[in-house]
Amino acid sequence: MLSISVDDNKTTSFKVRAKIYNNTENVVRLTELGVMARDFNFEIKDANGIVQPPSESVERLRNNPITLCYSVTLKPGDSCIYVLTLSNYYKLQPSQKYTVKIWRTVRTDDTKRETVNAESNLLGFSVVSSS
Repeated sequence: MLSISVDDNKTTSFKVRAKIYNNTENVVRLTELGVMARDFNFEIKDANGIVQPPSESVERLRNNPITLCYSVTLKPGDSCIYVLTLSNYYKLQPSQKYTVKIWRTVRTDDTKRETVNAESNLLGFSVVSSS
C-alpha cells in the first residue's frame, strides 16, 4: 500500500507537507508535471461537510499545456516529500474549520496501465486570522 501523510506547518498561508511512502514490495513511479494542481488531487470540506471548490486558477493550471514532465522512482521503503500551499488554490475563510484529504495516482509498472491511488490521512485544521 502507498500512503501520503500530511501535517500543517502552522504558517499564515496554509501549507501541508505531503510525504509519499512506498510500503509495497514493488518499485513505483510518480509522473511529475511540475504543477501541484495536476500532480495531486484534494478534497477540502468545511465543518458542515460541504466540499469547497478550488479557485479558478486551479482549472487554468490543469488546462495549460504541459511544459515539464519527469518521473520519480520510489523503491520499496523509499519516500519523497512535497510542500503543498493549499491557500494558493482554495479560498479558505478565517475562523472556519476544514478537513483535507490528498491523493495522487501512482504508476506501479512501466506500461503506464497499472496505477493505484496513494491517499492521505484526513487532516483537520482551522483558519485563523493573521491580525
